[in-house]
Amino acid sequence: MAETGDTALPCSMQAAGLSKRAVMLGPAASVFPHVLAAAWRKRGWDVQLVTDSPRSEWLPGETPIVGPFDFHAVEKSWPRRIARPWLLRMERALARLGRRRFSRVTGKDSPAPWEWRVVDPWLAASLMSRAALQLRPRFVFGHDAAVFGTATALCRGVPRILFPWGSDIFNTAESWPGAYLAVRRALRSVDLVVPSSATAAEYLVRRFGVRAEKVRPISWGVELDQLRRADPDLRRQRAAKWGLPPDALIVQNCRKFKPHYACFTALDAFLRTAAKCSAAHFLVLGGPNVEVEAARARHEIAAAGMSHRFTLIDRPISLAEYFELASISDVFLSLCPRGDMRSASVLQLAASGAAPVIGDDPEYRVMQRQGFSAKFPDAGSPEQIAAALLEYLASRALREQTARENMDYLRRHEDRETQMDLLLSLIDQVCRRYDGDARGSQPNDRASNDVDEP
Repeated sequence: MAETGDTALPCSMQAAGLSKRAVMLGPAASVFPHVLAAAWRKRGWDVQLVTDSPRSEWLPGETPIVGPFDFHAVEKSWPRRIARPWLLRMERALARLGRRRFSRVTGKDSPAPWEWRVVDPWLAASLMSRAALQLRPRFVFGHDAAVFGTATALCRGVPRILFPWGSDIFNTAESWPGAYLAVRRALRSVDLVVPSSATAAEYLVRRFGVRAEKVRPISWGVELDQLRRADPDLRRQRAAKWGLPPDALIVQNCRKFKPHYACFTALDAFLRTAAKCSAAHFLVLGGPNVEVEAARARHEIAAAGMSHRFTLIDRPISLAEYFELASISDVFLSLCPRGDMRSASVLQLAASGAAPVIGDDPEYRVMQRQGFSAKFPDAGSPEQIAAALLEYLASRALREQTARENMDYLRRHEDRETQMDLLLSLIDQVCRRYDGDARGSQPNDRASNDVDEP
């Protein structure tokens, strides 16, 4: 574990020295911090990542990683060592007591364990913040308000930017009162909140009382220079590589095969579609930690006599492999009944020319008004989803028209290079305020610095 310090250089001093270092606090096991770091490195930034992810789960890449910071480190401090067992019991009990309200608010039966566990990240927050400040950043950028929000807010003296992931604000905050307070305090304490969703920005102001001027929705966009539809020869090569029928219409479920993404509703819709369209082959991406769900999916597919019509990939795949599969997909499905942001997977599949079927969600309706084309069935209705899939599968002309409309939308609104420049421009505005305030007044009022160290 890295040695950590207690303070950071003032932002104005950094501007004269290490002004191009950005420190993220986020999961090293997720592709998203690594994608963002790569985009920033292209623009001359030195990016480092402070994480609580176990070392065995770190994704390979060029981003230096500091950590992991977890409860083992927390328990080296005797007050936390004594408090932690009691706090964990309280957390579990209150999350259990709050299940009925959680279900009423979110529409989910109960929160997944990762959606209500905030005590350990809260206890480790001061360790992670000190590690981040030790790196002398120009700014810190936190991923996930529930897990890294408190640590980000504790990085006092430097600009603090927080990126909500979706479930943190829509689900975790509703699981028990302590989770809500932790998420709200983090959101209200940082200098800038940058959700990728316009509708989430409105929700942050309404539900958590975040000042509207601190919330700036901005999509990360999509890698238009890397995503395109495979030509017929390349399609055959890639289909052979992945063991897919070369002449089938490929229908992909582009979200991880987990209940959070309505995986079994998606499977039900796929089985209904398979029964009516013999030309389709269905691609399901499992990934790590979905063994139970994958086993159930295989059983249901086999019971329906459809094993030859499905390919389930239950190992982690790289971004390059994901792009390969996107390039040969004809139609894709994305379901997230609650907590969805502007999904990178949706943008990537659309940029590859696949026709979207997306569970009806306000954010994608915003995109539709800007020119995005998709089918929007009820995310809880396998019948409606199957009907939408079949409509696309029955018409090559409709799929091609949809692809053209979406490419026009993506070029105008979702170019990764443009969006990254805009994001860094917003961050730079905060840094400049700190530079000016370092010469006189304090950068933030009391409402922006109300996080106490655990």
